[in-house]
Amino acid sequence: MAPWTPRSPTSGSSSSSRLWLGDPDIINFSLAGTSVWRYMGLNFVLFLGAIQSIDPTLYEAAGLDGADKWQQFRHIILPSIRPVVSLTFILAISGSLSVFEIPYVMTGGANGSETFVIQTIDYAFE
Repeated sequence: MAPWTPRSPTSGSSSSSRLWLGDPDIINFSLAGTSVWRYMGLNFVLFLGAIQSIDPTLYEAAGLDGADKWQQFRHIILPSIRPVVSLTFILAISGSLSVFEIPYVMTGGANGSETFVIQTIDYAFE
């Protein structure tokens, strides 16, 4: 079964349409965009929860002491969300080590658009 290849909204039968997963020049950008889209929601929820858990009186006290928004971010928000930043960093590293899944499922190395991951698997297990 051939992998699904989305086309741009203006595509049709014109020769100017580009296949997102079939064009070797843009396939890695398509796969990177898919990965970013896949994990953006989790990171958004983690950071939003961490920022909302900061005590509002800290902002009020910083405002009374004359701190601007940048100083509030640097001295209140950033130290408070450090554990979430560490967790996100660890999840990003583990996600980059399991990079095989998305390119293989989306392309399977079809249409001459073999990515580095697909080439590595092919050479390693031939």
